[in-house]
Amino acid sequence: MEKAFKYRLYQSSIYNLATSLSQGSGLGTSVSLVDMVKSMAVKKGNVYEVDGELLDLLFDNNHFSRSILSGLQNVVKLFDESVELEKIDASEIYREFPELLKELEQSFQNRNLKLRFEDKGTTGTISVNPSKLFIAVEEIVINSLKFGKTGTEIIIQDFIKEGTYHILVSNEIDSSLYEGITPEKESLVLEPFYRIQPPADEHLKVSRFGLGLGLTMISYIVDCFGGEFKIQNHKNGDKVLVSAEICIPICG
Repeated sequence: MEKAFKYRLYQSSIYNLATSLSQGSGLGTSVSLVDMVKSMAVKKGNVYEVDGELLDLLFDNNHFSRSILSGLQNVVKLFDESVELEKIDASEIYREFPELLKELEQSFQNRNLKLRFEDKGTTGTISVNPSKLFIAVEEIVINSLKFGKTGTEIIIQDFIKEGTYHILVSNEIDSSLYEGITPEKESLVLEPFYRIQPPADEHLKVSRFGLGLGLTMISYIVDCFGGEFKIQNHKNGDKVLVSAEICIPICG
């Protein structure tokens, strides 16, 4: 399928879903909880007495629903925006990563995951939209933090190879819990709404997109730069790692 048509199809589907959610359809859990509140509430004058646990469930679900809707709106906004490119040295981009990603690392402190930056002093001119590129890198790091093995490091490095600038993010996984990105899933995970694992509450707080759309949007952003995004497993001794890589042509 031609890339431009593919992303137009994605955009249409996601826009329709976002519209439906914002209008209230598809929020089955909220509807069920409101029905339960209604059936169990006791009216005393102008006041209703309602089970506190039931209301807590309703409030939690409302937060979850808002997160989903916000993520879809972010996707629609990204598709609608024009992507203005500028020529910039890759070293300027990479130099910003530690500060820009600091809060993400703090969000996963309970799992003792650390970000390690391997700055090789890479230089070379690339044509990108810096803010959009950061969104893509941020989503990759979120994905690595979600699935990274507790107590390990997420390694973020860059290099130039055969006229292409590479940003490589690698994380070790616990292969007893999760098989990573097997060859048959390397293309599937880039499709909208495809998930390997169900979402967790801690991910909703940091994820820009959600609903299995993060890797799809990374691929879209990198395509706008004439580049390529790929994600796959690889072995390092007895360790299983997942490597996500952004590849962008160096300007001639």
